[in-house]
Amino acid sequence: KKMEHKTDRHWDAREKSLDEVRLKLRKGWRNDDAVLNQYFQSCVSNWKFYKGPRTLKQITKLHAIYKQAMFGDNTELQPIKVDSPEGQKWIEWNKLRGTPVETAKRRFITFLAEIDPMLIDVMPDEKPPLGFPLDKSGQLICAKCNTIVGCSRPITDENKIELRKQLFESPELHEPKRFLVWIKRALENQRCVWGLHKAISAFQAKEFVAWFTKDENRGFYAYDSSPIMFMVRDLVQHHHDISYEMMARKNEWTDEDHNAYNHQVS
Repeated sequence: KKMEHKTDRHWDAREKSLDEVRLKLRKGWRNDDAVLNQYFQSCVSNWKFYKGPRTLKQITKLHAIYKQAMFGDNTELQPIKVDSPEGQKWIEWNKLRGTPVETAKRRFITFLAEIDPMLIDVMPDEKPPLGFPLDKSGQLICAKCNTIVGCSRPITDENKIELRKQLFESPELHEPKRFLVWIKRALENQRCVWGLHKAISAFQAKEFVAWFTKDENRGFYAYDSSPIMFMVRDLVQHHHDISYEMMARKNEWTDEDHNAYNHQVS
């Protein structure tokens, strides 16, 4: 129990650091160009991985703003077919001629929020720095999960399925034997869009001390798989709450309901 409380305090501190960094980003990107560049790059990363609804018009406009933000005024030759998708992108970009790159970056963020507000819920420096360690199989390890702030990206399995959704939305996994298999696989395959969630050593981290000690990372802290433990704890709490509800309202549950539920979790 002491270990549980210690772990909770540790993650409470990480959540506090995460919130502080996010607040700094949200307040600073409008007036601080250094913060703006970090925020813009993180928003671009979010957009690249976005699978939600968007229209062709939105995609074309956002592409134009991105080009202006990255390269300034359009110097490319006009496509022969201006009514083609590429032609429309060229026209939209050309409309932004004279717009400063910093202004374009701010427009990109603002327009992205109109598509989905969660797209601008970001952390800076999420991408592992160049040369960051690989695991034994040659796969990239997430750098952010080895910081004091920690990684805020959803944790997935090797098939890019979110582990938390998988666990809570698949009742068949709650059967004890399957549950143990799931935990083992989750610990072995946990990752985010930036790489595997695995710990690196303090010796490996020394080479990247400048990256780890940035204000948005707060220092090195080897990943410890606590997120998986918390998923398991939350599931156990979920079943405890259901059992309590069953006892409190036992007259409303049939014997078949009780037997079916008991069979599922026993």
